[in-house]
Amino acid sequence: TNKYIINNRFSFYKDLQLGDGGFGCVYIGKDLKYDKHIAIKCESIKPNKRTLLEHEYKIMKNLKKTNHFPIPIWYGQDLNYKFLIMKKYGKDLEFIRKYCGGAFTDKTLVMLGIEILNKLKILHENNIIHRDIKPENFLLDKSTNNIQLIDFGLSKCYIDKNTKQHIIMKEGVGRSGTLRYMSTNSHERLTLSRRDDLISLSYMLIYLEKGKLPWQGIKSSKNHYQEVYDIKIKTYLNGELLSNINKVIYHLITYSIILKFDEKPDYDCLIKIFKDYCYDNNISIDYQWDWLK
Repeated sequence: TNKYIINNRFSFYKDLQLGDGGFGCVYIGKDLKYDKHIAIKCESIKPNKRTLLEHEYKIMKNLKKTNHFPIPIWYGQDLNYKFLIMKKYGKDLEFIRKYCGGAFTDKTLVMLGIEILNKLKILHENNIIHRDIKPENFLLDKSTNNIQLIDFGLSKCYIDKNTKQHIIMKEGVGRSGTLRYMSTNSHERLTLSRRDDLISLSYMLIYLEKGKLPWQGIKSSKNHYQEVYDIKIKTYLNGELLSNINKVIYHLITYSIILKFDEKPDYDCLIKIFKDYCYDNNISIDYQWDWLK
């Protein structure tokens, strides 16, 4: 059979795969102790190499005290693999966008904006930047009728452990994130900071509002990253990216793009702008999402 048991407590089937990331596979499994469904991330062990999974576990453990992010149930080694086990959440925002006809209504967009800005505020207050904000990394949490941010494999601490100051900007670093949503700073191979999570969030909200971004659908080539970068710059400057978008998303992107590298975003002010929009447009923030209809 395809059944595996880890740590005498968790079972999964090799063919019940939830997805795969840059590190390995994610399976749906069962916590036999509590008879609950779980998500199991696994990665093969490479000698003397610090794994992405270990890195993600440490970040999740650090964030546990906030009560706002997924909590690791178990991390360890078994069957020549490293495993990270956490609660299983529902579908991701990309799946739900398609289910909702390709785009979300104003109400759902603005409520998402409020929720995610609040999550990023808490994440950043804990000195962590996510560095891979995209619809696939937000999952439905049915228990709270809300969304949950996942996948901290690329996350980093932006406070220098020794100086206790903001990290310094370096050039020529590796790109981080997903091509469609990464900021132009990532394209330029600059160190990422808090502003880049907000820029990626802006791109993501425009995508969820319009169903597409101007740089989608370019044929893959040697210069793929450069071509996407050029379109990101051009469509921002010539207004194509910003035309017919909700004014709060317009505000978010224009604000985020001019933030300085080590500048702290004014999350509360941004959230207030989103909430005021709801008030002005008789939208009640009641968590009646599009996907509940």
